[in-house]
This record gives sequence, C-alpha cells and structure tokens, in this order.
Amino acid sequence: MAYIYRHPHRQALLAVEQEIAQRQQEIAFATAKLQELEQARKSLLPLARDEAEEEMAASLPTLCLRVLSLTPNLGVSVPGIRKGLLSMGIEVTGKNPLGIIYTALSRLAKNGYIAPAAGSREGATHFQITPAGMFYLQQGN
Repeated sequence: MAYIYRHPHRQALLAVEQEIAQRQQEIAFATAKLQELEQARKSLLPLARDEAEEEMAASLPTLCLRVLSLTPNLGVSVPGIRKGLLSMGIEVTGKNPLGIIYTALSRLAKNGYIAPAAGSREGATHFQITPAGMFYLQQGN
C-alpha cells in the first residue's frame, strides 16, 4: 500500500491561497458592478430631476387627473387615487389626506374633468376621467 504524505501546513496554505483568489474575483465582480450602477445613476439622475421638478410644479388636481388617466375606463376610489399618487412619489399629508384629495376631485368634477364612475356604490364613489380631462392633460397641464 502506498502512502502519500501531505504536509498539513502546505494544505492550509493552499486553501488560504484559493480563498484569496476567490475573494479577489468577488471584489473584481463587485467593482465592475459598482461602476455599472454608477453609470446608470449618472444617466438617470438628470431625468429624475426633470421629472421631479415637473411633478412638484403640478397641482394636486392635475396629479389626480394623471392617476385617473392611467385607467380611463375604470373608476378609481379616493384611496386608490392616493395609492396612485404614492406610486408617483407624491404623498398627500395633513390631518385628513383623503379629504384633501376628495376636495381636489370635487373641483375637477365641477369643471367637468372627471365624473363619478357608472355603478359606484353609495358612499364608495369611484371617479373616471372625462374626455375634457384627457384633453386638459394633453394640453401640457
């Protein structure tokens, strides 16, 4: 029977060297990924700033119209509009944020830009954008 003698310190050294090589590969991958992400951030930053400035310049009624324009054939409730605004990065704050949104919607309805959706249950009004509301948005508002 043949015996192979392996030096335990040499085996430990080989294991450490292998792990060092593996970690260096991970660092190289992470560095490349970071550079890729930085480049993506540089590309998106001007776009995000323009979009944020545009959203900040828009009034709450206009923002509500934008939410409603995403589902023109469906009625959206006031809480649904609030969720839509949140997904756009707009948070309505105050003691009664739903009341603030409802007030904005009431003004839109008064101007004919939105209407209660057909089949809305009593006490659970859903709103739809009207053709006048779509036209208003298309005019750059």
